[in-house]
Amino acid sequence: MVTLVGVLRRLGPIGRRLAWNRQFRNGTGFAGERSPVLLALLGTQLAGRRIVELGCGDGSLAAALADDGWASYEAFDISSVAIGLAEARRLPRVQFRVAEMDAWTPSDLFDLLLIEEAIYYLAPGKQTALLDRAFAAMGPGGRAVIAIHSAEKHAAIVERLRQRYRVLTDRRERDRCYLVLAPPA
Repeated sequence: MVTLVGVLRRLGPIGRRLAWNRQFRNGTGFAGERSPVLLALLGTQLAGRRIVELGCGDGSLAAALADDGWASYEAFDISSVAIGLAEARRLPRVQFRVAEMDAWTPSDLFDLLLIEEAIYYLAPGKQTALLDRAFAAMGPGGRAVIAIHSAEKHAAIVERLRQRYRVLTDRRERDRCYLVLAPPA
């Protein structure tokens, strides 16, 4: 069955933005409870870090991490509707911006990249190009935390990331995979 959202996503950046705006406007964009495994994993990574989150949706992950001792937090999403929902949370020190993941370029030095349930929306070459750009802009000890839901369905992505980057942590929860990655040695 072909859906309007499916058609829009195939129309390039403008179509993807319209599709995600429609989903968030209708309340069907990604939101919900954060995984305790992800929150515990992130809790060990956050102190003093300058964080960038890509595919932040309505800001629910930033809200869950609001008091965890990080230095700065920038969050990006393709959907202006999602960013409006995120900004309505009025999280102090979190800056929300509209940006497409594959067009995002770091504007400043940062330490930790978060991508939860979003990397598989990029083509394989764009996934690694994005992470390569991110690692090039990170300070010493920089890391990327990638959460992949439906890990079996996205096994090729998980394997590609494992082969290209240093895996510091690989955790599983039901059908979810959480990778903490560092640049290649």
